[in-house]
Amino acid sequence: MMKLYHPTIDTILFVIALTIGGILLILFFQGPSLITGLVSSIFAGAVAGIFAVIGIKVLENFDYTFTLYLFKRHVKHHHSNIWLEILKIEGFLIEAAHQHDYNKVRKLVTDLLYLTGEGEENESYSCYLISHKIETFLINFSKDPYIITFVLSVIYHKYRIYRASNKMLGLKRSGDLFYRACLRTADHPASQLNEVGSFLLYEINPYLQEMHLPYIDLHDDYFSRIYWQVTAKALYSTDTDLKTLGKRLLEPLVTVDKVDKKHFQKVIQLIREDKDAIVNAREIENLQKEYKRLQRRATQFSIHDNDHVNSFYSDI
Repeated sequence: MMKLYHPTIDTILFVIALTIGGILLILFFQGPSLITGLVSSIFAGAVAGIFAVIGIKVLENFDYTFTLYLFKRHVKHHHSNIWLEILKIEGFLIEAAHQHDYNKVRKLVTDLLYLTGEGEENESYSCYLISHKIETFLINFSKDPYIITFVLSVIYHKYRIYRASNKMLGLKRSGDLFYRACLRTADHPASQLNEVGSFLLYEINPYLQEMHLPYIDLHDDYFSRIYWQVTAKALYSTDTDLKTLGKRLLEPLVTVDKVDKKHFQKVIQLIREDKDAIVNAREIENLQKEYKRLQRRATQFSIHDNDHVNSFYSDI
């Protein structure tokens, strides 16, 4: 993975190094004695080194802050060279991931998503570039479960906000990004599928309604298309943990948000027609079979009877 360097900072550091070297030479030759000059040189070098380190940190923080400022300003004024800031933010994002600074990762992804709802229709290339950078970053660092959780939660939060508003352009852009990011991450080793599935399961928890957050249920087309594909892959897996996750993902059919047959079939058809879908025909057929079995079983038990519910799930 290529790290982005900042020419401005490199140039300034080079000048600082030359200045420190010049000071050391002057002090060395002008001292009253060789020893005194040497001691003075070492002391001056140490002091200069401390100030250089402080200066480097200040410059880096300034570069970071100023880049984010320029990015948001260019978004607001529809500047054509916004891609320069996008590339620099990508560099900051990669560095934060290497340092396991997840709060900084969250902030940078949030800042990048600033354009999704604020930009105009003719800025589709910039939004595509941002989506590509976030998706690529997510895939490259997906071995870190915290990266998956933090990045997906930021994208999902942004999608919830646009879903609750009238900004249709932001809704489409954030929805498309959320859809691709989830599926591209889940369509990899079992550990990543497990992380995405656990994330989705957490996000449909009804306590979100009590927190007055924009709530998304399984009747939302973006969310449901992701949810059922991840469920299908988990259920069809030979991995015991994934199968267990798949069964838990099926629980909303009779508990949190009972999904009607008509909407379920609509989503299945959308998945079949989606060229980016990560499930095959056998996985879809298996999901439909499990869904029908659960629907039949649900009519035999009262979901308000805890003993019946426990018996119901023990048979899945």
